[in-house]
Amino acid sequence: MAFWARNGMAKFAVLVLGWFQVSHLECVTASSVHKKRNPPVLLSRSRMGMFRSRQAPQVTDPDNIEDTNVPNYVPQIPGAIVQIPTLTPPKQPKLDPILDMQPFDTLIGDAIQQRFVEAPSISQPPTQSAIDLAYGCATTLLPSTTYVNAPNGCSKYAREGMIRNGTGHGMYSWKESCLDKGLFSGWSVGGNLVISNIATGETISKVQTRPTLFANIIDITDCSGNPLYIVYENLYRLDNDKMHSCTESWWSSEKSCTGTVYLQFSITTRSGQAVAVSPYVSVFANEFSLYDANTGKRLVTFRKNGSWSPKDQCPSFEKNWYMLFTGASGLGAPDKRWIVAAFLSSISLRDEDREEKDGGVGWTACQEEAMLMVLIMLGTFAVVLAILSYLATKMHWRQHMIKFFFKLQDDILPKAMHKPSKFNVA
Repeated sequence: MAFWARNGMAKFAVLVLGWFQVSHLECVTASSVHKKRNPPVLLSRSRMGMFRSRQAPQVTDPDNIEDTNVPNYVPQIPGAIVQIPTLTPPKQPKLDPILDMQPFDTLIGDAIQQRFVEAPSISQPPTQSAIDLAYGCATTLLPSTTYVNAPNGCSKYAREGMIRNGTGHGMYSWKESCLDKGLFSGWSVGGNLVISNIATGETISKVQTRPTLFANIIDITDCSGNPLYIVYENLYRLDNDKMHSCTESWWSSEKSCTGTVYLQFSITTRSGQAVAVSPYVSVFANEFSLYDANTGKRLVTFRKNGSWSPKDQCPSFEKNWYMLFTGASGLGAPDKRWIVAAFLSSISLRDEDREEKDGGVGWTACQEEAMLMVLIMLGTFAVVLAILSYLATKMHWRQHMIKFFFKLQDDILPKAMHKPSKFNVA
């Protein structure tokens, strides 16, 4: 009896405790559902019996109970790769040496390669116009009336002059350069000029001549030495009222360009598009013009300040070429007129060394000195090379060098045992 009494009291205590926990769970569930504005959940006696048949769960925090109406998954777009936006470009994917078990040789190769790979740019790359503006040359403006000083004939070396506006104020200067492109610039026939700004001393342009028999080519560059325009100076001779190129005469039996000789100038861009051309101009003419190659309109007129000759030496007056621009388009634009001034400066310098009978340009004193320096350096190099070759033969330098390098090899990389080399094999 005592056993049944004890078991009966235990069963009764279990039933009371289960009913109390189930009632408490119903209240918690109903209150949480009500907070989410859902209809109250009523638990039936059959569901309560389910709780009686097992031990009630231990509820420590009522707020952590999950609602049965909340979906247990997050909707996703199938196949989409979502990239979280960042302030800087994302880094390129690479293997992790530990997690991905990257081989050691590829790890070393990647470390070396990354030194030569630029990091992604954070800012937007600049446009070509922005680069030209940042690293371009200063804008050079000339008025519609400008004149250029021609050489006065007092010196044959390092000649110089100025480019002035209509009132006589010096704006730019030009100076003959012997070694502007290095020692081998002496090969060119004609004047190599450097045009600079008088106020700032900055280089505006360089004018360099390339000889090709009777058709001389002149390159006009910007302040950095980049070619912008090309001037072609062609020689023609008049024979029986017909013009013949002096280049053809050179390959003919005459091999000369004597008689009535004319010059013709044309200016093209670096890509070969013609922008200006002149008619036939007699040697040492007092006046000639340039015309637009596309429209045929006159761009500029060149006129001397008197009837002087380029061969006159040290006159009492200045030799000047006036430039009278008649338009503001093409090379006649204010910011393009410096190209015409550079062209005229080079032509005035070449006229002083030009032969009147055939129109050819001879070697200048500046270029003769540059050529002499080149020959001296080449001769010195040849003599030194010949002396070294003679000493190497007489003093057996080759044998001494072979012994030295073999000894150096044995000191740095000594021979190992059981690894015979071809030098000690019987």
